[in-house]
This record gives sequence, C-alpha cells and structure tokens, in this order.
Amino acid sequence: MNLEIDENSKVPTARLVSNRTEVGSHHEGFDLLANAYFLGVEIVVTQQHHFSDEFYHLSSTMAGEILQKFVNYGMQLVIEGKWTQIESRSLKDFMTESNRGKQILFIEKQCASL
Repeated sequence: MNLEIDENSKVPTARLVSNRTEVGSHHEGFDLLANAYFLGVEIVVTQQHHFSDEFYHLSSTMAGEILQKFVNYGMQLVIEGKWTQIESRSLKDFMTESNRGKQILFIEKQCASL
C-alpha cells in the first residue's frame, strides 16, 4: 500500500497511489488506517477503484466497519470516484449522509483514468 504525503497541503494529507484494488477486506481497510495513522496524517485521499465491489455492497458491512474506524480515530477519508454511475439507492443515500459530515467524503471525480 503506497501512501504518498502531500507536501503542499495545509493539513497533513496522504494519497493512496495505486492502479489496483487495495482494500478488498476489513483487514486491508484497517491496514490503510494504521499506515496513515503511523504517518501522522489527518486526511487520506483514495479513489473508487481502490475499494473492492464488496465494499460498495452495504449488506457486506465492510464499508460501515472500515469507515467507523476512520471516524473513531478522527481521521478524514476522501474517496474520489464517478458516483453518478451508482444505481443502488441505499448506497447513494449512504454517500449523501456521509457527505453531510466532515470525516467521510465521497467526491465526484471527472477523470477517465479511474
């Protein structure tokens, strides 16, 4: 898992740099948090493809458990993606509710390289 520190950010921020799925299990989600915590960052920026399909199926509980850990540790998680393609009403509602807070954000990214 390659986390790169954003030296230009006013708040300690790390970006997950990878072209593949990095979080395919609860354990890998907790590893992401632990690595970021070790680096001393407050914000972790990821992309939609870094998380497995299971993460986006809310019934799997993966998203809820991983995101709750980020909240418990006071770390912000930003997930950039093409969210307009999401068909699940419950996932859309979950993302909308998350975006009302400040710790878990689903940001629309208009980039073909996702």
